[in-house]
Amino acid sequence: MSVTKLTSGRQPAKTGEITVTPRTADRLSLKVGGTTKVAFRYDDKGKPLDPATLTVVGIVEGPEDYGFQAYAPQAAVSALTGEDYLQRIDVRLGSGADADGVRNQIASIVAAGTAAVKDGTQPQVATGSEIRLAEARDKAAQVDDVFKVIFVFVAVAVVAAGLVAASTFRIVFAQRMRQLALLRAVGAGRGGVSLSLAVEGALTGLATGTVGVLLALGAGHLVPALARAFGPQIASPGFPLQPALLTIALAVVITMVAVVAPAFTAGRVSPSKRCAAPAPPAPAPTSASCAGRPGCCSPWWPGCSPPTSRPTCPAATRRTTTPPRTCWPWSPPAGSPSWP
Repeated sequence: MSVTKLTSGRQPAKTGEITVTPRTADRLSLKVGGTTKVAFRYDDKGKPLDPATLTVVGIVEGPEDYGFQAYAPQAAVSALTGEDYLQRIDVRLGSGADADGVRNQIASIVAAGTAAVKDGTQPQVATGSEIRLAEARDKAAQVDDVFKVIFVFVAVAVVAAGLVAASTFRIVFAQRMRQLALLRAVGAGRGGVSLSLAVEGALTGLATGTVGVLLALGAGHLVPALARAFGPQIASPGFPLQPALLTIALAVVITMVAVVAPAFTAGRVSPSKRCAAPAPPAPAPTSASCAGRPGCCSPWWPGCSPPTSRPTCPAATRRTTTPPRTCWPWSPPAGSPSWP
């Protein structure tokens, strides 16, 4: 009863009186002043023995509310269950009490009592913070499997992000190949170029990691505020400095690992690449039978059909049909058809 808070009614004062949690009252349709039957002992076939009639005298809030919690004085509980031992004893200290000193005194008393019992197991003496931590870990153990699955997906996402980052760096460095070749031409070594590109990748990881952490913190504080407007109470993540710094450091490490290979490849660029110019486009062929010949657009080459009208070119010239479409000196070869 010391861990409960009364919300309505009163605390039990005698045997046969109990207080229940709100969910228990709702599930069992209990009200203050009502009665219910409870069985604590069963036979070999599972049938209840001597069910007791208890009166609900109050509604309390406890550390847990699974829908079947009730509270009563220890003497009443022992009388109902028929057990002559306690599973747990809570000690509340007054203000200014020495917690370590009280703990040591309780431990010495428990040790003396355990020694007087044959095959007795010494109870554990723990502080309230230790008990709360153990209870929290016990509840969190139920979702450990879920977090393990999430960890696998996060690991796959991190590997995929590293591969995408490496491909992106390779494309960016390939587009800057002439600039890197110019640096090599003015005296920069392969190691210097590779190191500068690696530093650039590390700074990129630092910037992206910082932005990602800030966005995550912003979303973590915004979602609880929006949820509270609709009723549910969701705890905000606070400002976990150490996890945030570790996340940023991980982003920098992943980016540096992804940039190593592209930076090393880009650092090996030859200085002669600075003068490389794009190759001119190849002229489009106009005839399969005379492709590649000078003036292949002329209809008087063998395999070409003569035009039906005279081109507008001066005498002794013929117009080409490929850019720049200029007239060029020409005299018909022997045996070639003539203009009508």
